[in-house]
Amino acid sequence: MMIHTLRGQLLIAAPRLVDPNFFRAVVLIIDHDENGAMGLVINQPTDERIEEVWGQVSESACNARGPIHTGGPCEGPLVVLHTMAEHSLAQPAPGVHYSAERTAVECVAAAESGPRKFILGYSGWAPGQLESEMDQASWVCTPATAQDVFDLDPDLWARLMRRISRDSARAFLNPKVVPDDPSVN
Repeated sequence: MMIHTLRGQLLIAAPRLVDPNFFRAVVLIIDHDENGAMGLVINQPTDERIEEVWGQVSESACNARGPIHTGGPCEGPLVVLHTMAEHSLAQPAPGVHYSAERTAVECVAAAESGPRKFILGYSGWAPGQLESEMDQASWVCTPATAQDVFDLDPDLWARLMRRISRDSARAFLNPKVVPDDPSVN
């Protein structure tokens, strides 16, 4: 069965989605195929900071600063979203790289600069589950950008919802998509 992949999309939780794991969540889809989907919530920072807990994770140097994010309800290793192609396991979106292997995560942490988000846990969907949630309008999709992924704005969800609403209204009102003869509609 061929599916339309959502890899590289941001899933924005619909306002009516009240599951505490995904309330006002923005999820970057890392992988999506007939076997299911895996993504990372990118707008749920914890109180723990990478520079404060790094010594418990590794003996290597850490020049990174910032909160560790909760990636979702599924347990998983510390992973990182970053811009360093040489340490990338996957590139889910333009300018956004994903690393889960320990040595790659250590290299990204040791780097002197560059945007990065360290994330614990992930969001996983069984085959067909995400498609079903999309059909139920639990999520709204928009293409991921590096600017959105690395944004630390606590109002990222609201900003993306406003952008999607504006874009939808523009598309709806775009005279290029309105036929000359409305009766053919």
